[in-house]
Amino acid sequence: MDPQDADLNLRDYLRILRRRAPMIIGLTILGALIGYLWASTQPQRYAASADVRILDPNAEAVFDGQTLRIDPKREVDTQIEIIESAAVRTAADETLGDRADEVDTVLVSNVADTDIVKIRVESTDPEVARDGADAIANAYVEARRAQTVSTLEARATGLRDKAAEFRSRVAEIDAAIAFAPDSPEVPSFQSERDSLLTRADDYEERAAELESTADLSSGNAEVVDPAQLPTGPFDPRPTRSAVLGALLGLLIGVSGAFVIERLTDEVTPDNVSAIVGAPVLGTIPLRSSRRLRRHHLPATPRSIAERESASAEAFRSLRTSVRFSNLGKEKRVLAVTSASGSEGKSTVTANLALALAEAGLRVVAISGDLRRPTLASFFGIEDTDAGLTSVLLGDLGLIDSLV
Repeated sequence: MDPQDADLNLRDYLRILRRRAPMIIGLTILGALIGYLWASTQPQRYAASADVRILDPNAEAVFDGQTLRIDPKREVDTQIEIIESAAVRTAADETLGDRADEVDTVLVSNVADTDIVKIRVESTDPEVARDGADAIANAYVEARRAQTVSTLEARATGLRDKAAEFRSRVAEIDAAIAFAPDSPEVPSFQSERDSLLTRADDYEERAAELESTADLSSGNAEVVDPAQLPTGPFDPRPTRSAVLGALLGLLIGVSGAFVIERLTDEVTPDNVSAIVGAPVLGTIPLRSSRRLRRHHLPATPRSIAERESASAEAFRSLRTSVRFSNLGKEKRVLAVTSASGSEGKSTVTANLALALAEAGLRVVAISGDLRRPTLASFFGIEDTDAGLTSVLLGDLGLIDSLV
């Protein structure tokens, strides 16, 4: 595992979010703007609803002597499927005519704990939304009435056919009695004849009742609340879209912050300690926006004399950290190095040396840059042949090389 990913806690996450705050805020604002502008360009949509009551199927009399028990919830669900059927939609489209194509969406739902079915129609035209909801509601009511009438008439026809069969049998019995009036079977024929006539009359009476019921039947459905003309669009809602866009932008921003943090190899004061496995003794601030762009540290030790400057305070803080980082052990040599050139080694060395000297310590600053030494220039020393190479080669003694 990458050391900088190890042992992350809440403070680390908050630090990442704070460092990437401009990106997160920017994406959040961008998401809100995109959501608002997108919603503002969408066509306005209107919705209207018509309420239909599904009556108890047992409310009307049953004339065949049997009672049919139907689960009300199941019956309502069945009727919703019928409302959504192609047959009902086709009938409604015929009512709407050329405007049928302007119906965008049809939603049918049951109002909780009631026998009311709500038919909602959405369209870019408020009048089409209203008329569409009414057309579907009326088409369904008419379709259910026609189905009920057809069922009742079919049952009435069946009863009349049965009565006709009974009367045909009566005619046969009358013919048999007329042919042999003295036959011993005449009494039984007469009894059967009377029974058949009674049943035929009963069936014809029940058929007449069914036909009368068919004429008056509502089909167990009625429109209880016709659709009203919408007073305003329900969609789009730019404010809601802006909020959703902002939330999406925030999510992308936060996710992107952690992805970038994982993929980046940038060394910062927050993660350098985990990377090198050692504590950070100090942080030297950049001096100006120009140097910030060039990634240069303060280029002159005179900043130490500026008691209120941030750089001077940073070097004094570094001096304190160096002196107290390992109490009880005397430090005689400090090496200042970096991964590449022009990262401020000479600047840190010069300023730290002066800060230590200010504290009353004896300090020797040694320039180890054998190609382009710059440490001497910080102390006003321009050209000198004395240096680390001369001491290493034995050309000069250590004391003689000090300037």
